[in-house]
Amino acid sequence: MATSNCAVSIRGVSKSFGGVHAVRDVSFDVADGERRVLIGTNGAGKTTLFNLVAGDLRVTKGEIYVFGTNVTRFPVHKRARLGMKRTYQTSALFNGLSVRENIYLAFLGEQSFWSHLNFFKKNTSRTSWAERIEALVEQVGLSDRIDDKAGSLSHGERRQLEIALALATKPRVLLLDEPAAGLSVHERGTMLEILQGLDRDMTLILIEHDMSIALGVADIVTVMHEGSVIAEGTPDEIRANARVQEIYLGGAASA
Repeated sequence: MATSNCAVSIRGVSKSFGGVHAVRDVSFDVADGERRVLIGTNGAGKTTLFNLVAGDLRVTKGEIYVFGTNVTRFPVHKRARLGMKRTYQTSALFNGLSVRENIYLAFLGEQSFWSHLNFFKKNTSRTSWAERIEALVEQVGLSDRIDDKAGSLSHGERRQLEIALALATKPRVLLLDEPAAGLSVHERGTMLEILQGLDRDMTLILIEHDMSIALGVADIVTVMHEGSVIAEGTPDEIRANARVQEIYLGGAASA
């Protein structure tokens, strides 16, 4: 059973694909407001575990709790109702719409049918929504691109917009899948600043290969290898872990 102060609790979770064990008996707790980073070499099982937590895959064995609710058999949309939101490695933006319009649609997507009908009757005016959009755009560093088409954004800027879309729903748990993938050195610096500046009322779980970002954001790092957790600790503890240095940080296998 999950402890009361945990945003996410994973209990003996395993996932098999035929005879292949992608995740093996993984257990850990993520505290409310914590920044948890999953690292490991390719094939370590971190993406599979991430998908199990998000609900994109069903567990073979074990249980997953979100704020004390057993969500093991919940589909993605039911986990979203508990405040869970995730991003994917592949961008999913409306390229023909502006940055402002993309975020506006993210707001609308979270509203009920009746909320849409009563949109201007519930103190949700055009002005207040515009202010929220502008605040989000500033938070992710896209103020100067707010009226530009999403299709004109660089790869890094698209990543920044995706985070804004996720934040528009005010998630309690945000899952980010390799937010720095493919970014330039400058863009990675921008991404690190964005992640470090996220509200501590929100729990953050992310997969990240870039160690400067992973260790720069994390409160706790979980290291996976061949489907199992082999180490867990603070960034300093992970840097000093000999086995992690051998398997991951030391480049014994490709990241």
